[in-house]
This record gives sequence, structure tokens and C-alpha cells, in this order.
Amino acid sequence: MKCSTSFAWLMILACSVAQAEWSNPIKKISYTGSPLVEVTPFVFGDRLYLLENNQAFWDMKPGTPPGARFYDDEVRIRDLSTGKIVATPLKNHAFGTALVHDGRVYVFAGDFGKGKPWRQITEVSMTSSADLKQWTT
Repeated sequence: MKCSTSFAWLMILACSVAQAEWSNPIKKISYTGSPLVEVTPFVFGDRLYLLENNQAFWDMKPGTPPGARFYDDEVRIRDLSTGKIVATPLKNHAFGTALVHDGRVYVFAGDFGKGKPWRQITEVSMTSSADLKQWTT
């Protein structure tokens, strides 16, 4: 009994210690105004970024079928404060997502490979960067 009572008081004391209030740094700014489907917002170095999965056929003539030139699809990163693309860590990839951990941005995406039909992804690639300029291979 004594151990359980001491533990209860210890928990009450621990919970009463003031902690800084957490605020989610990701804010909805606006819509992308593009046909992007899979996007991942993330904060890196106190800046808000958006990982985008860009499908090349959207930049082609109207009526171009989905999947045309899929080998030109890319996973890219946009700085939301400037609106500029700051990195394209993976090409010939789709369904990408980003994760920030311990001062690095990790990007995972499905690799279309070579000579395969559209969306017949059998491998997932991962690359990472500490500065959004140089990426691991």
C-alpha cells in the first residue's frame, strides 16, 4: 500500500510541473490550385514545406490520358512561404511521403522502375537530406 500511495503522490507532482504549451506548426494556408493528390505538409528548420507528388501528364495537352509519360512523374518539395519548388528528391516515383526526424527530412516513395507498366510499383525508395539540397542515394 505504501508504495502505491507514494507512486500516486509522485504522479500528482509530476503532472503539476508546468510544461510549455504545444502549438501545431502546420497551418492550412490555402488550396494548392493544382491537381496534386498525395501531399505531405511538414516543418523543417522552422519553415513550412509541402511534399508533392507531381504527375507529368497534367502538364501535357488536354485529353492526355492519366499515366502518359509516368516515368517523368516526380516527388518534389515546395517552400510554402515562397511558393517555389526547392527540391526534387525522387523522379520516376509516386505515392511519396515525408518524415522529419533528428534534423533530417526522409522521403519515401514507390519506384516505377524501368520497363514496367504504369503503377506496377514493386519497390519503395528512401532518400534523406539535412539541407534539402543534397540527398542520399
